[in-house]
Amino acid sequence: MNLKLTVLIVALISYNYNLSQQNTLKTQEFLQFVKGKDPLVDAVLKNHEQYRLQIVYGQVTHHSEDSVSIINSSLLKENYFYPASSVKLPCAMIAMEKLNDLNIGGNYYFRFNNDYLCGSNAHISNSQNSKSSFYDIIKEMIVVSNNVSFNSVYEFLTPGYLKTKLREKGLNDIHVFNKFAGCNLQENLKCNTIKFYDQNDQLLHKQDASVLNLSEMAENYNYSQKKLIGTYSYKNRKTTKKPYDFNYNISTSLENLHNSLTDLIYPNNINTSRRWNLKKSDRNFLIKILGMFPRELNTKIYQDSTKYPDNLLKYIVFGDPNSNTKSNSIRTFSKIGLAYGFTTEAAYVVDLETNKDFFLSITMYTNKNKTINDGIYQYEQISKPFFGKLGMLLLEYEAQRPQPFSPDFSSLGSFYD
Repeated sequence: MNLKLTVLIVALISYNYNLSQQNTLKTQEFLQFVKGKDPLVDAVLKNHEQYRLQIVYGQVTHHSEDSVSIINSSLLKENYFYPASSVKLPCAMIAMEKLNDLNIGGNYYFRFNNDYLCGSNAHISNSQNSKSSFYDIIKEMIVVSNNVSFNSVYEFLTPGYLKTKLREKGLNDIHVFNKFAGCNLQENLKCNTIKFYDQNDQLLHKQDASVLNLSEMAENYNYSQKKLIGTYSYKNRKTTKKPYDFNYNISTSLENLHNSLTDLIYPNNINTSRRWNLKKSDRNFLIKILGMFPRELNTKIYQDSTKYPDNLLKYIVFGDPNSNTKSNSIRTFSKIGLAYGFTTEAAYVVDLETNKDFFLSITMYTNKNKTINDGIYQYEQISKPFFGKLGMLLLEYEAQRPQPFSPDFSSLGSFYD
């Protein structure tokens, strides 16, 4: 697959169920196409406000081997959502760029010091008892969404560096100032010393411990009543009648998540100042792991297809348990987030048999009892099958849409031969 581009068209199209004159024909065509094809899809779209639904559909048109245009249609009103692990996508990209800048390859292992301790410290002890590289850590963070691996990546990047790099890339709505470790707000801003070694145990690089000032983090947030979600909160085995406060937590816009993925897949039309400093091999590594199923990791535990099915962390196209989707012909290069009733996924979908591709990012909220943190959400009944069904409908839609040029995705398929 040749990912060189000469053209990128980005059109953000708002949609409001009145199908006003401002809507484009492409948006109307897609919505008309899916209407009436599935009762769950129809019900979710009809009750989009209840589900806090947001969708970004990226229609890809291939004009020649090295000319592609992408029209991004943003459907439905923007609401706050908790992105959870979906932010691991841009974090992985920034981590790979930093490793490249430091000339740290996959044969270097690392060790964390115990400068600062809080919550779960598994990432520190793991580093002290193994010789894992950050390539190993990033792979596990993406493929099985390992939070311990993310905590290592977070401390390697540091919140201050993350903030700076996200702004440089134009991802201004992504804010990541905490690990998934149970630390408090200030503790999350402290990062331990990290040392890199070669296979002969020679120290090659040292990154000193750091602390981000709380005021610098606070500059990126405005307190908002819109981030008070739900009617009830569950904590310490007790339910109280008050909403859950998501202020000063990780946050993003769906468009920024979507754009981080389109920038990775089709990079050459990005403004030079925003272009990712990634070697071809590093970029291919990221794309490959975004498309991997857990069983494709060389780890015995993930070979259990009952515990780690292909759709464990891939919902777009694969989320519907009744789907007969063939895993060997369709790949979704994606990252999901699942927490507090919010389901989010940014995906690049490729049918390797029909040579069709598109981008699809979705976030929705399922919480029938309006209680946050009780673990009772409708992921299996509503959000996962909705993601799967909408992805399948888009595959149908794309199959009947003519392309000026048929792309070659054989290089993507070869990642998994």
